Amino acid sequence: IWAGVTVAGLVHLPASSVPADVAWGALRAAPMLVGGLGLALVAMSLALQYGLARMPATRAIAILLFELVVAALAAWLLAGETLRPRDWIGGSLIVAASIASALIKTGDRPRFP
Repeated sequence: IWAGVTVAGLVHLPASSVPADVAWGALRAAPMLVGGLGLALVAMSLALQYGLARMPATRAIAILLFELVVAALAAWLLAGETLRPRDWIGGSLIVAASIASALIKTGDRPRFP
């Protein structure tokens, strides 16, 4: 995954609206910040994979889908993105599926507490 993201980023760099010298300048200006963020992302990725491998698939997929909701809300709060009604509906469906998955017990028919 990390190699794919790196290759995708390098391929996208020439088409980016940010000049390459500005991007490399930001890296040179704060190498500890960039390195720390990189290490944090690797650690979180490994922790997520470790945890997901030890839980039922229904819960694992709910967690992975919930990342989309968090990303959309972060884009709205941090980057000023506009969330359309279909974004809210999709996020609501993901949250509802996560709740339903957590409430359903194993067996022939769903049982809610």
